[in-house]
Amino acid sequence: MKKECTYNGCVHEEVINRNTWMRILNVGHERDVNKGGYADSQSECVKFWCGPDNKPKDPYWERVDIRRCELNYPRSYVGGVYGEWGEESNEVILHFVIMPYEKAEVIVGEGFFGSIFYEGLGKAVGDFVSDADLKWMISEFEKLRKEAKIGS
Repeated sequence: MKKECTYNGCVHEEVINRNTWMRILNVGHERDVNKGGYADSQSECVKFWCGPDNKPKDPYWERVDIRRCELNYPRSYVGGVYGEWGEESNEVILHFVIMPYEKAEVIVGEGFFGSIFYEGLGKAVGDFVSDADLKWMISEFEKLRKEAKIGS
């Protein structure tokens, strides 16, 4: 039986080779959100942002006004893939964490950060994650992985 992931907010987990992860981080940096891409590589993390023409196939995303704000291109944060060194020195455990803030704000009808009382219950941003969000983020991650393998 697979143990449940205890990484905060993790909705998907996989293990990859350390060198592959390092190459993915480099490709994510090259495809940076401020260079017109949809990734934002940081130390041990690749964050994913969607745009008006590249977003999860979830009807709520159609209602999100994806704007440029402080970025060079219109983008909205979807989530991140966080690397954690595994027990074996050559492996990295990847945790897919989705936090679609702007989508959640469209659903509840007001801005919030952290948690909010909605439909009689306390809700966090992670409560508004859909299968479409995860599918989109995995697809964007696989694009980086494919490019990382080609460049190796």
